Amino acid sequence: MPNAKAVFAAGLLTIGAALLAYSIFFSDSDQDVPGWEPVNKRIEKAITASPSEQPSASSQRPDTSPATTQATQPVNPAADSHMPFPASTLLDLNTARQSQLEDLPGIGASKAKAIIAFREQNGAFKSVKQLLEVKGIGPKMLEKIEPHVTVGSQTDR
Repeated sequence: MPNAKAVFAAGLLTIGAALLAYSIFFSDSDQDVPGWEPVNKRIEKAITASPSEQPSASSQRPDTSPATTQATQPVNPAADSHMPFPASTLLDLNTARQSQLEDLPGIGASKAKAIIAFREQNGAFKSVKQLLEVKGIGPKMLEKIEPHVTVGSQTDR
């Protein structure tokens, strides 16, 4: 009589082979699921879209919050979008909202909350390097975000 483990393994192998064969020979690659589109298709459309199909800059509303310095561009050009932090924008650590902090490279919700909590407990940041005192932000993280932040009208960081 064959070993029970061998029979079980053979059964699993048979089932796996049958499922594989079914998926190769009988699956429909263009399934009609309403509203579903593969990610690759969206990326391909974005890459091949002509400039006339892309949203214009004039249709975007600027963010007029005090968290951005006057000599910089807004953090979120469109109020409804959550875009990565633009390289040319400086964010004021003393007035930034959590969502704006989350746009900084390497900063997620928990670190953004930690920055705000530090600011509320210790008062306004006096320098960008003071971020090193915030839990979860070390020298490497500071190096990533330092080019994107400022403290008030401070020129030396």
